[in-house]
Amino acid sequence: MAVWIIFSVAVLVSATTPLAIQWSEQGLGLFFAVTIRMSLGTLICLGLIHFSRIALPFHDRAIRAYLLGGFGFFVGITCSYWGLQLIPSGWASVLFGLTPMFNGFIAKRALQEPFGWNRIIGSLLGLMGLMIIFSQGIRLNLAQNGLGVVIVMLSVIVFSLTSVGMKKWSHDLHPLAITTGCLMVMTPCFFMSWYWGEGGAIGALAPKTVGSILYLACFSTVAGFVAFYSLLRRVDAAVAALPNFLAPLLGVWLGVVVNGESLQPGFLLGAVFVLTGLSLFQWGKLLFAAA
Repeated sequence: MAVWIIFSVAVLVSATTPLAIQWSEQGLGLFFAVTIRMSLGTLICLGLIHFSRIALPFHDRAIRAYLLGGFGFFVGITCSYWGLQLIPSGWASVLFGLTPMFNGFIAKRALQEPFGWNRIIGSLLGLMGLMIIFSQGIRLNLAQNGLGVVIVMLSVIVFSLTSVGMKKWSHDLHPLAITTGCLMVMTPCFFMSWYWGEGGAIGALAPKTVGSILYLACFSTVAGFVAFYSLLRRVDAAVAALPNFLAPLLGVWLGVVVNGESLQPGFLLGAVFVLTGLSLFQWGKLLFAAA
């Protein structure tokens, strides 16, 4: 499949997932919503593996990749769901836009991928924007918004660490096989967290909640992970995270138009710094070379 198609799918999934997560939790516990999502995603992937006759290897390297991705994304997704209970979905979209920076910095250390001056300056601008967003959260509601920003940032860091590790260990595995293997590790973790953490309680399922869970299972989980792993095989770890750079533009718009979220001036200023930093991070060398 063409890289631009995979990239477009990844952007769409990255932009819509935060809002879908918020909707999927309405009236439900955190872990029940994500457990149903991952369970359905696992069944879909196993069905696709069976009918497409794609091998699902269990050699040592594959098992290490499944365990790394499964446990890493379990922690990252849990933090995402938790943080999105505390901040607007548009905020989360912008914070996840910092993923290419973290991926690039970690990949520089772990995979010796390039991290030039443009990426250093871009990272500083992005972190400055993050500080502006965080200070806005403190002024509005320290207990809720500030904590939510910290939790989502923890999720971003965990996703970045896991992504770089997956690029190192899973480059020879089919994206659908990697997704399936990781889900087979993640799903039992979420099931046990739901059963022990929420006592197996199940709330009322509203139509919007059901639709959001189905969307997350089919698109954010299956299509999103397969697209991400496909990019990870073909490009640098920082470039594979680039959909998270474009996603905030669409994610913030969806949060305002569809979910009735409001934007504070401090958030808009911080978002400008983040997006400017990311632009310099990714395309700075090309822009100055052309000049």
